[in-house]
Amino acid sequence: MFVWFFFYLYRETKMEGLNLIRRLTMSHPEESTGQMHTVVVAVLNEVKNLRSSVSKLAIMCMADMFQELHQAMDKDLDQICKILVPKGGESNAFIREDVDKALDSMVQNVSPQRALCALINAGSSHKSANVRKATAMHLGRLVEKMGPGRVLSGVKDITDKILPTAARLALDNAQETRYDVHRSKRTLHWFHWIDTYMQLCITTILILHT
Repeated sequence: MFVWFFFYLYRETKMEGLNLIRRLTMSHPEESTGQMHTVVVAVLNEVKNLRSSVSKLAIMCMADMFQELHQAMDKDLDQICKILVPKGGESNAFIREDVDKALDSMVQNVSPQRALCALINAGSSHKSANVRKATAMHLGRLVEKMGPGRVLSGVKDITDKILPTAARLALDNAQETRYDVHRSKRTLHWFHWIDTYMQLCITTILILHT
């Protein structure tokens, strides 16, 4: 009985701490930026928590931080996506839903180029179909937000990452993943060479895997 009570208090303390971070982020965002990395690491540790109630709250906290702190979150995006994106592959539908909301908040509020690189690195080749599907969906939203001019401008870490990644995801076994890739292609359709380039990438991928 004592052991159960100890773990109950431990969980409640963690949840109180996460709620405190959420309140401070929303009411005093300028105070949060001073210890940004420390706060991010603390929240990410709870995203990985095996108790779904704690993990869910930590994911919601991360969504709030994206919404309130915007590009101040940029420098930690690689670390955030490395932990947050794979959570979208869990069997718990509520966790997957909250991960999608957090990633959508990221797409809407941080620097698009940094978000694009972090998403690709964390999820485009993940073994989970749900993670790849979510990655394709959020990459599609980023492409729509950035627009074809910027995506295909030749800027390092944008064009040279998004097109090969899109080609790889276009071959995915999951139909929903392929749909999001084709939606991104429609955004870029007025660049007449996009289909040729994508086909070249796809052909190269097929050759390498034969």
